[in-house]
Amino acid sequence: LVYNALALEDKKEREKWLSYFLSESTQNQDALPIMAKNYKNQGDIWPETSQYLNHSTAILTKLMLVINRYKPELKLGKRYSNILYALPRLDYFVYPNNEIVRWGDGHRKAHAPYEAYDNAYALAKMEGLIDLEEKFAPLIKRAMTKGKYHRESPEALFWYANITTKGGSKIQLPRTDRVYHAGIVMQRNLSSTNNPKDGLMCFVGGAHMVHGHAEGMNIELYGEGQVLGVDHGRKRYGKDLHENYSRIFAAHNTVIVNGSSQGEGGWVNLGINTVELISMEPKVGEKGVSPYHSFSQTSFEDDKGENAEATQERTLALIRTSPTTGYYVDVFRSKSKLPNEYHDYLYHNIGDKLVFENKDMDFKKTPKRYMANANAEWIHNKQYRNPGWHFFKNVKTSKVYDNDVKTTFHTKKLGTGSVFMQLHIPGFNNRAFTKVKAPTTFESPEPYDKMPTPTLVIRNKGEAWNNPFVVVFEPFNESEEATIKSVEKLEENRVYKGLKIFSNTPAEKLIQYVITQSKNEVFNDEALGIYFKGTFAVITLDENKTLKSIYIGEGDELKYKNEIIETNTNKTYYKTY
Repeated sequence: LVYNALALEDKKEREKWLSYFLSESTQNQDALPIMAKNYKNQGDIWPETSQYLNHSTAILTKLMLVINRYKPELKLGKRYSNILYALPRLDYFVYPNNEIVRWGDGHRKAHAPYEAYDNAYALAKMEGLIDLEEKFAPLIKRAMTKGKYHRESPEALFWYANITTKGGSKIQLPRTDRVYHAGIVMQRNLSSTNNPKDGLMCFVGGAHMVHGHAEGMNIELYGEGQVLGVDHGRKRYGKDLHENYSRIFAAHNTVIVNGSSQGEGGWVNLGINTVELISMEPKVGEKGVSPYHSFSQTSFEDDKGENAEATQERTLALIRTSPTTGYYVDVFRSKSKLPNEYHDYLYHNIGDKLVFENKDMDFKKTPKRYMANANAEWIHNKQYRNPGWHFFKNVKTSKVYDNDVKTTFHTKKLGTGSVFMQLHIPGFNNRAFTKVKAPTTFESPEPYDKMPTPTLVIRNKGEAWNNPFVVVFEPFNESEEATIKSVEKLEENRVYKGLKIFSNTPAEKLIQYVITQSKNEVFNDEALGIYFKGTFAVITLDENKTLKSIYIGEGDELKYKNEIIETNTNKTYYKTY
């Protein structure tokens, strides 16, 4: 539209057609001011998945530059500068191995839109937008120096200026970040070793958008150089696997309620609510109070369809115990308004097999366990075989098992060596464990891009709120041992309150009390000498039970023995002893 309008000789006709980009929306196409509302704040991105968001932003940047050269007085760069700031944002949503946080139909890998960076730089230079010039100049220069970008377009001959910058640019990746339209809350902890294998990173998220998935409150977990706890991804659109598995609940690390969690309404009937943030530390853009701890607490309403009707809350914590070791704590609460409720916790991990250390669980083949909707009506882009777990194969289920469980995902065929993800799962009543082979996780490292995905499902009969799903995840490799030696739950009046975790790190032995509560709740254990009013805290002791540090991610007051802490207005605290 813009290019053809600019080719018209009649100025009045030209301006008429340009108005459909600059100001006048139509039934099928939003004008620039409407599209720009997607970039309300600096750093906002186009509200789709990764393969589309930069494509859309790059097109808008190019058209703004084209029209600015035609009519500089419009100053589109200054007026819509947040569009330009969005271009490099995807570079910040990367794991230590440079793969992208994946949501919806998004991909694991992406190429930075360097030509769009050049267009943004040219636009900024035209309008004297110094901050944007300084943002894009080093990014372009670095890409050209490394051979990742060559100015080969016709525009380069006429529009692009020589770039002068003080040197290369290294993106400073923040400890936490958010993809607001996707409900994503991300945590990152890079190692002082600068080795991607020692980095830790995780996220929780979920929301409705074009190309989004009905996934509930989903997580991914990174360790030992790989995204191990994985979102399934997608392959070809329109296929049975894509519509009845990839983009609905069973393909995600989430909780399915009453076997009935689903999307409804919105784009192709996949509408879900957005994961909402309750608390996090560090907040986006702020320095963390501790170099070793971070956490988020989020909520989700699973109320699509008629048979889930659940309220959920998820606390996800990242705890580093040395430059090469650390672990994740996942606490997922879920309760339904409906009678006879049950909740299934799903976790997918690339690998060869899932091995339980408990030998008394009495696993038996249960091939019909997830087949209730296997032949339900499927209408392309309208109706699905929710929740999608009929794709699970080799289904084996334990007896009802109330004891603590220890299990490990083995991933031994990577070219870089064997890695493992060990899970410590405190025992609660009315739990049964199922191990399955889920469909292949797309864009996995070889050979796991052609192998089924080992998956764990934990079923809780009754509500899972006071006694939620609690899992401690620790990644480690073949040249080291898992550092966590035991995990014990902390309870008060038979209600879960936190964990006592014993670790043997490369440098020292640790005892850590990890308290994970809903907002403003209180934990009081006189025998341990612990009182805590708040959401999340970690008390770390050495092997002699001497206090090493106290971290409060969010809370009002913590007492440990003779140590009494009342937090400031930020409700955070960290101190070493």
